[in-house]
Amino acid sequence: MGKSTSPVDDSAPSSGRPAKCTIFFLVIAVLILVLSAFCWFAFEPIFTAMVAMKLTLTEDALGVPSQATFLWAKPPMNNTFSFYIYNVTNPTHVAYYGEKPHVIQVGPFAIRESEQKKEYVFSDGGDTIWYKNYKMFVYQREGSCEECTYDAPVYIPNLPAIGAMMDLGDPKYNVSRTAKWIISLGLIALGEYPFKVVRFGDLVFDGYEDPLLSLGHSPILKYLSDTYNNGSSIMPFPIPPLEKMGFFVGYNNSNDEDYTISSGKANIRNIANIEKWAGMASLPWWKTEEANEILGSDTGSFSPPNLKKTDRLYMFQSYMCRSFYMDFNEEKTVHGIPGYNYEVPHEVYDTTLEQNIGFRYENREKVNYFPQWPTCPPKMNTTNCDLVDVNCGLGENLCHECCDRSYFNGTYLLPPGFFPMACFPGKNQEAPFGMIFSAPHYLLSPKTAVDSVYGLDPHHEAHIPLSYTHEPQSGMVTEVKFRLQINVPVRQWADTVQSGQLPNKFIPVLWADSHTFLAEPAYDMIYNFFVTIPKAVYITKFVSLFIGILVILFVVAVRIRIRQRERRRLREQNALLGAETRRGVLVV
Repeated sequence: MGKSTSPVDDSAPSSGRPAKCTIFFLVIAVLILVLSAFCWFAFEPIFTAMVAMKLTLTEDALGVPSQATFLWAKPPMNNTFSFYIYNVTNPTHVAYYGEKPHVIQVGPFAIRESEQKKEYVFSDGGDTIWYKNYKMFVYQREGSCEECTYDAPVYIPNLPAIGAMMDLGDPKYNVSRTAKWIISLGLIALGEYPFKVVRFGDLVFDGYEDPLLSLGHSPILKYLSDTYNNGSSIMPFPIPPLEKMGFFVGYNNSNDEDYTISSGKANIRNIANIEKWAGMASLPWWKTEEANEILGSDTGSFSPPNLKKTDRLYMFQSYMCRSFYMDFNEEKTVHGIPGYNYEVPHEVYDTTLEQNIGFRYENREKVNYFPQWPTCPPKMNTTNCDLVDVNCGLGENLCHECCDRSYFNGTYLLPPGFFPMACFPGKNQEAPFGMIFSAPHYLLSPKTAVDSVYGLDPHHEAHIPLSYTHEPQSGMVTEVKFRLQINVPVRQWADTVQSGQLPNKFIPVLWADSHTFLAEPAYDMIYNFFVTIPKAVYITKFVSLFIGILVILFVVAVRIRIRQRERRRLREQNALLGAETRRGVLVV
């Protein structure tokens, strides 16, 4: 009898080769998806931790600094100070007829600045660093205007003479009328007048001989003081501790006192924050605790990583004797590196605000330097001021019916945009003269202040005092614009011959524009680490996710395809066997 053939089972496993291929591709897909998951979820916290570790200022057991410490100590930067001098073109008419000053800006005088932190010492287990920051200045003919040579003559207010005349009228020194006239005549005998011509180099760095300063430090004055005043100076006001007059005399290759800062080891958010300057945890010269606070880093050279647009960045500027803050302004790309640009808001320069009362100019001379400010509507005299509690010392209330414009507490307030030079720039010393800081061209002051001097033309982009751009992930600075202007107050005062016809004005003397870029290798390092790598990871996380899913779909599709072909082959084989069975012949 013939033997029957059983149908082939279509659930039988396929050959081993397709199964091995499937496993291989599935492993590849899983690895790709693991890479994608790493890029999506693990890279950012790991990268952030690496950035914090790399940014922390450290040194090893042998005292060898880390790369961050080395770059902090010797910053790879290109910094140019451009000085602009305000030449007074009508000095005679100002001095003898009280005319409004006419000024012409002369510049730029280009000065190359470099700096290096020396003598640094780690302490508190590496949590803090003590150091001194030395600065070097070199005149650059290239970059200066054609007539802006180092020896170029400039016509400016005579700062020692004006300072002496202001001190004579300061009630703080209580100088008698007779002494005022004697000293006034003595100033004339010395050749001290309200304006004088000096060389640029002498005004800024080298210093120039001034008769008043020379007399104040002469053996003759010392002898007279010892003989007739028991060793105390016979001058009724202090003579500045300057043998030569100049804004930055002796500053070349010198430091702006010592700093103690946080290394960022304990908390990276506090990196480079100043704990002490000149041995002080707070400043001694402003009138409120808030104004005396030393906040942020040295000149804003550091900020914490992972910056947000809502962050407020603080810095201490020793040359301006105070702390500042900046708020986010715009997104800005520098050298191909996307960054956040922060600028100082106008509120920081507004001493009519309650938070800035500590920075106010005392105005002991009680002079209204800006009589056109504030611009107030006519008073209606409909308010019973005895029943009103209003602070007339705040800018928002100056035009209140119960207030007397800028007159407050027996003197006159200054408009927004001005604050006094409280210290010798960069030194823990009292300011030698009564000078005033402002934004260049009175940018942050009302129009009435700008119009008080002919020749001022403020523009935001060119004259904003503080503008810093940071790479946000690291907090590193990629561009700095730092600007300041120095002004001198003059006033009409009948008790001295020289000031009898002077106007009550602030006269601009100079402004400085510091523009800092990094060196090319520093930009390359930042670009590679904070642009190229994150961009590559960003692309990788999407591409790997797409490829991983695609490989899995491919494997599934192939398996389905193989399965279908296998089943079709088996069905055909079973059908063929069934047909043969039906045609089968019984064999005896």
